[in-house]
Amino acid sequence: THPSAPYALAWGSSNTIIAAGCDKRIYVYNREGRILQQFDFSRDLNEKEFTVASSNPSGQSVVIGSYNKLRILNWNIRKGMWEEGEIKEIINLYTVSGLCWKKDGSKICISNVCGGINLFDCCLRKVIYKDKFELNYVGPSQVIVNNVKTSVKIIIKSYFGHEINEVKITGKDKYIIAHTSETLMLGDMSTNKLSEIPWQSSGVQEKFIFDNDNVCMIYKGGELTLIEYGLSEILGCVRTEFISPHHISVRINERKQLNLDKNKKLAYLIDLKTISVLDLCTGASIQISNDSKIDWIELNEIGTHILFRDK
Repeated sequence: THPSAPYALAWGSSNTIIAAGCDKRIYVYNREGRILQQFDFSRDLNEKEFTVASSNPSGQSVVIGSYNKLRILNWNIRKGMWEEGEIKEIINLYTVSGLCWKKDGSKICISNVCGGINLFDCCLRKVIYKDKFELNYVGPSQVIVNNVKTSVKIIIKSYFGHEINEVKITGKDKYIIAHTSETLMLGDMSTNKLSEIPWQSSGVQEKFIFDNDNVCMIYKGGELTLIEYGLSEILGCVRTEFISPHHISVRINERKQLNLDKNKKLAYLIDLKTISVLDLCTGASIQISNDSKIDWIELNEIGTHILFRDK
């Protein structure tokens, strides 16, 4: 039972409930109603009763309104707890009556009892990348990438809730790479397809290959990993030392076939005289040996035939 009428109520990260009211205290509950945290401002003579609360789309920030003031709680992913952010005092705002976030979390709209409406820009930081892109960190696990010249916008969000450490744009400014402490995110800006997979950066250098429009290939420590854009799982992983575009051929649903919904195949070199063709859906594979060194391979559209050239 909450000690006062919970006028301000919001749902936050990790299934927590934030409640506040006229007693000038903010309580954090779990789903079972047990108190996890408490923020007490009852001794602050300049604080008034809390009237409304709203969490951003990711649930990692909560704004709580009172009289001429907005308090912000931010979810600390590493500590697994809520922390106080900066206080926003607005003279003549009076009592806050409503809060509403923009869908992408970049702005918040605030209304008061006098009929006024205010719109605020919300971000942790902004970065200009390559003089072409604006990276707007609207939350620890969400970044809005905006192409300044074309106004094309894509939202990167960690669905595992991890903090995004680094964002890169590469492959002729078409592809996005983002790292968190435990995952890797990839995106195609032209199709707005995003993927997030569990990934540990162990210090071994990673090479990203963007020669195929459907998949990203990552070469790390002798292993070639394939990730299809739009799917948050590893499509396939093989061991090879030959990662030239002439030594790898990938076909992903490039032409529809009767009675076949998925057709995903990979051809690569095991060594300079041996080709392996792998069905990425079933895991079945075949090997083709040749007497001479092979310097070029290519699968046909549906992956039923392979053409290769030797020296």
